[in-house]
Amino acid sequence: MMAISLAVLLLVNSSHVSAINITGTWNMSVETDAGTGSPVFVFKQESDTTFTGTYSGMLGEASVQGTLKVGQIHFQFSIDGNLIEYTGTVEGNTMKGTVKLSTYGEGTFTGIKQVNITGIDGTWYVENTIDGSIYPLTLNLKQVNDTLFSGGFSGGYGQNEVNGKIKNGQISFYFFYEGYKVENKGTVNGNEMKGKVIVTGYGEGTFSGVKNTENK
Repeated sequence: MMAISLAVLLLVNSSHVSAINITGTWNMSVETDAGTGSPVFVFKQESDTTFTGTYSGMLGEASVQGTLKVGQIHFQFSIDGNLIEYTGTVEGNTMKGTVKLSTYGEGTFTGIKQVNITGIDGTWYVENTIDGSIYPLTLNLKQVNDTLFSGGFSGGYGQNEVNGKIKNGQISFYFFYEGYKVENKGTVNGNEMKGKVIVTGYGEGTFSGVKNTENK
């Protein structure tokens, strides 16, 4: 009986490890002594316990090596001889932990795996928040090619045209309102987007948005 129980326990643990699929694009939010960042990692799982990938962010670009073990994750890369290490936990499509940036400092990170985006086409409800004031937008977007999209909007800024780019889960779009350039930059994951908004010559803040999935 004990031998059977042990075998079942080993089978459960093995299934738990293999259930983690790190392959894909991960959008990270990093907070450190040196500031904040939003790097993008593209991972490829090589085995139940190892993976490789690439890093793209404020520090540049680099190849990544990583390991997995029962929900624990560790990956690292080097930039100009400086070793950058991420250590934490991963569950489903999210991860979190600590980051060591060599001589740059230490901090924390969270990550979300990019869900397959079927296209930016459609209606998006976005809220820009600046100095405590909320400016709602309704965006009607049309994807032009793999990275470009355009469209129009209505809401707190009146009505106007909008143009934007999307690549590896990163999104940016802009429009003009009464001579001001309003620019949103952030991440898009499935039917949600969020990030930072900058109004040139006026101020900056944050934004969040959801895609209208009704009547489809």
